[in-house]
Amino acid sequence: MDTPRTPPGRLARNAAISRANLRVSEQALKNYEMKKEMSGPVVMFLAIAAGIVLWSFSQMADGEFALISTRDVYSQLARFFERIRGHKSRKEMRRDVMRPQKSKRILPQGDTSSLAPRKIEKQIPKPLPKSSSEPSLKPPVQKEFTIAASQQWVFDAVTQRVPAGASSMRLASLPAPHDKILLQHLGAFGAHKGGHPEGLDHEWIDIQDGTPVGSWADGTVIEVKLNNPSEPHGEWRVIIDYGDGLFGEHMDVKTPLVKKGALVKAGEPVAVGVAVPWISGFQSGEFNLTDEHRRDGVKSWVRPTGVFVSPFDYLRDEVKQDFISVFTREVLEAHVSKADMAAGVKPWEPYLTNPMLFHKMYQGTLAGEWLLKSRKWAEDGVPDVVIFFADNTKYYDQQRVLASEDEGKEIFIGTWEAEYVKKQFILRTESEGLYYGLFELNESVPRATLTIEYQRESYPAAFSDRAQVYIERDALPRRQDGYNIGARENFY
Repeated sequence: MDTPRTPPGRLARNAAISRANLRVSEQALKNYEMKKEMSGPVVMFLAIAAGIVLWSFSQMADGEFALISTRDVYSQLARFFERIRGHKSRKEMRRDVMRPQKSKRILPQGDTSSLAPRKIEKQIPKPLPKSSSEPSLKPPVQKEFTIAASQQWVFDAVTQRVPAGASSMRLASLPAPHDKILLQHLGAFGAHKGGHPEGLDHEWIDIQDGTPVGSWADGTVIEVKLNNPSEPHGEWRVIIDYGDGLFGEHMDVKTPLVKKGALVKAGEPVAVGVAVPWISGFQSGEFNLTDEHRRDGVKSWVRPTGVFVSPFDYLRDEVKQDFISVFTREVLEAHVSKADMAAGVKPWEPYLTNPMLFHKMYQGTLAGEWLLKSRKWAEDGVPDVVIFFADNTKYYDQQRVLASEDEGKEIFIGTWEAEYVKKQFILRTESEGLYYGLFELNESVPRATLTIEYQRESYPAAFSDRAQVYIERDALPRRQDGYNIGARENFY
């Protein structure tokens, strides 16, 4: 008798039961303490045994064999083996998904340090690098402020070198083109002339009418002011900061063409100058330049920590060489070399930059700038300022002398000679004739003093009450210096 065949529906039901049994068995084994370390062979043995038992029970469901596909068995066993090897339940697996895992430290063989308790240091994440476009919170690095070193004077040079440590800025332009400047009447830096017998710490530059005064360099206008507000038609001043401690002041300004805060370019018009009184058709381009890095000149009123310097020294090389070439051709060769005394540029001070405060260059001699100290300055025929020039140019082979009142009124000019052993000197003046004098030079003090007495026809036998004491000029404007030594009632 044939064995009755199992209906298809029952086969499907038995297969489902066998799958459920597999899951139940897996849960039972999972609850078993499998968290202890187990060797590979033991794990594999238990897994295979459990698979065989489950497979056998599934075949005996309802007393009959149930057909389970090989694919189902393999998939169930594969999932089972995977969980057995990992020793993790599904709950643990879900927890691991929700919480990031910590990476395990792989130790070399024989290292048992992992068994000892370790202090876990908190890792502080490093900040992301800032974008280059973001502003930095650090203050800008300030350039170190330097003080320029003193340097020796270069004789017979049209301009002087700028010393090391001085401002690094250079002037890119003259205030007007060459052909618009009256070069033969230039009041160069250091020239002892006009109302400044002590020496010009600024420049007289006459510019043809119709040509506005231009800026010497790029910069920022920091001040536009009336020099004397009490005079409604007084001169204006325009001060420009060129950078790195270099400042320019346009003086004798009739009409300012810029305002405070304006940015200007080299050559850009900044002013119209007042009319020049000694020649028609020209305006004043008077100018001074201050370098805050230097201490080897007359103290500046623009920047009290700096000194006045020659702008011709600070011209850019190409501009300087071009201007020196023009000045040499049109002034030095055309006028000075021919002893043309009518020209504004004199042969004993013929250059664009001439020395001031120069007694220390000629110690032991009378050469220098001397201010009257033994009495008040007044228009009484006694020189308030006496300048003994040294023979230091190729255009003039004598020693020039200049004596004047405080405000520049000339008393006499001429030449001088000294006999240092006898302490005697001779003045050969152009208007007064010969003077014979005695002198006493004292250089044992910070500012040298010079006592002199002179007369016509013969040397004085000795100093009398007519002798006058002069003091070496200090690095101050003349009026302020005179006030400090008690010779003036005020310094303005």
